[in-house]
Amino acid sequence: MNGGKKSTTYTWNARSSQDCIKDLITLCQSLQRGLEARYDNIVPSSVKKLCKVFDLEEVVKHMCHYKVVDGKLVIRREDRIEWEQSGSGEFNEFFRYVCALPHVKALADTNHELDLLPIHSHTVLKRFKTTMQKIFWMGLGSCIEGLFLDDKCEVVSEFRRSRMITLLPISRKSLDAWFSIGFDSGVVVQARLCEESLVAAFYTNTSIYESAGPEMCIALDVALAAGGCEAVVEGFYSLMKAHKRAGGQGNEILVKRAVVDWNIPDPLSCPNTMQEIGELYTEGNKELGIKKHRLPLFSDERRRAERKYDVSKVVDRMRMEQPKCPHIVKKDL
Repeated sequence: MNGGKKSTTYTWNARSSQDCIKDLITLCQSLQRGLEARYDNIVPSSVKKLCKVFDLEEVVKHMCHYKVVDGKLVIRREDRIEWEQSGSGEFNEFFRYVCALPHVKALADTNHELDLLPIHSHTVLKRFKTTMQKIFWMGLGSCIEGLFLDDKCEVVSEFRRSRMITLLPISRKSLDAWFSIGFDSGVVVQARLCEESLVAAFYTNTSIYESAGPEMCIALDVALAAGGCEAVVEGFYSLMKAHKRAGGQGNEILVKRAVVDWNIPDPLSCPNTMQEIGELYTEGNKELGIKKHRLPLFSDERRRAERKYDVSKVVDRMRMEQPKCPHIVKKDL
């Protein structure tokens, strides 16, 4: 009490700069441990194993042991053994799961040319690694230019003028892995890997797809689905549910409609595409074998209605004829 009134006394100590630094270090360490613990708790072990196979940045780091000497690809024996063995055990376990999926088993039973048996895991992984090696060091698919982005998030244009001879990982304060790329022209560029473009190449580049093989692309489909966000799956099934309300379509048609609606953007966001589709509908295309459709406009070939009547003979008569009781109906009606 102070003069009959309550008062609060605060006791504090002045903090030195060293105390602030120590607290900051403790905060950073606790944050790192918290993130690691959360990753261990929420990420399934199967997805962690997939990272050792399909973490493309790590795969590219393994290929950094290669170098080009006199136009030939050179690698030490120890580095080659490490490159061949990396992720083999994890992929063997994952590919066994892929081959056990019902639709994959059905595909393997109908097409015996596909290596979709668990015993083929080593062969499938070997084709994947060989394809990756050809993409980055031998120019397979001619897409290497779009696989690296510089500090301005632009493609490395030096790939158009010269060839990559060295690829080394470098340390930078970034969540992405950065590489130092050396060209035979003497230019050295720092860039990061664009994983989205690399994954897309397996789906859109014919040369890369044929090199990797359909078996590896099926495994990649399953891996991407297993590592995706659950909200994406829920959104897709919500879309299917919306289509199902219309009723009358079977499961196969329902799935196809949902896939088309899921992948194609809203028509309002692509007016040029809609215009081309409209021209194909009305004009047709002889090269594609598309016949033009009749326009939904119908009229009298002799054009009598256009010359004689505003709308039609019946409608004009009903509009112009006098009512049966004109003394009851007002003139303005």
